[in-house]
Amino acid sequence: MKNIEFKQLLFRGAFSVMACDGEVHETEIAEMKEMLSNSPYFEGLDHVTELKAAFDDVKTNGSKSIERFLNLLGDTDLNERQEFQLIEVLCRIVMADSKVDDSELHFLHNVKTKLKKFTDEKIIINFPRHVDLLIDIGHLEGQSLREGLENIDFGELSNLTMGD
Repeated sequence: MKNIEFKQLLFRGAFSVMACDGEVHETEIAEMKEMLSNSPYFEGLDHVTELKAAFDDVKTNGSKSIERFLNLLGDTDLNERQEFQLIEVLCRIVMADSKVDDSELHFLHNVKTKLKKFTDEKIIINFPRHVDLLIDIGHLEGQSLREGLENIDFGELSNLTMGD
């Protein structure tokens, strides 16, 4: 996958995991700002445009926008490094508010099932702090994504477009 396409996918994944529990927490926004400012993950990405597109999609389509992300992820051939970066970004967002909702675990489980190179053994070796997020979350199988995502208050999310 081309670098800019991957960054767009990564951004959409981060946005989706923020939205999947029906709330966008200030700490999640702060973590996203930190990654936008101080990591290479989103370097060169027009995050203002990406944010507007993701925001409009969730407001209009609710959980269908997250389902579309998961379907796109399943149709995308990521290399191992890209899979690890995706998981790292998603875990950072999930852990940002120090509270893990079942909907976030469900989202991570769905992401994990779409990845081709990401095994439980690699999780234990590379993400020991996040084993509880990524392994043995089978109790979430059969659950669906949260409905009503179009009603999320995204007021704080507009802060991502500012340089503060």
